[in-house]
Amino acid sequence: MKVRQLVNRVAQPQRTEVQRTPQNKSATNGPSGFAQELHHAEIRQSIRPVSLSGHAEQRVEERGINTSPERMEQIAAAVSELSDKGSVNALLLGKNDAFVVNVPSRIIVTAVGEADMTERAFTNIDSAYVLDELEGSVS
Repeated sequence: MKVRQLVNRVAQPQRTEVQRTPQNKSATNGPSGFAQELHHAEIRQSIRPVSLSGHAEQRVEERGINTSPERMEQIAAAVSELSDKGSVNALLLGKNDAFVVNVPSRIIVTAVGEADMTERAFTNIDSAYVLDELEGSVS
């Protein structure tokens, strides 16, 4: 071999292809499973509570209407769903009770117990929602 050939050989090493793999596949294809679960948990936590107006508080107390934390969470979830659909004043109808709610303010305006549900007309509402019965509720 001549010197020139040796210099060219040393100066230009052979190239080898290096295959690169993505470092974090989830970063390129969207959030990971954990990140998605965390996001869904945050959405569940973000359901704002509803409150009772003074009138509704009176009716609940007088009529013995269920306002347990579970029932109030159920009502809050229903109000969130109605809000997403553009409702303003809604009737939430349960088997043994009913609530009229101002959806934008998330305030229960009035509550009706089973004994008072003989009144079949509800006015000034633009939507209705049928509540599921909670386990262990009184029939």
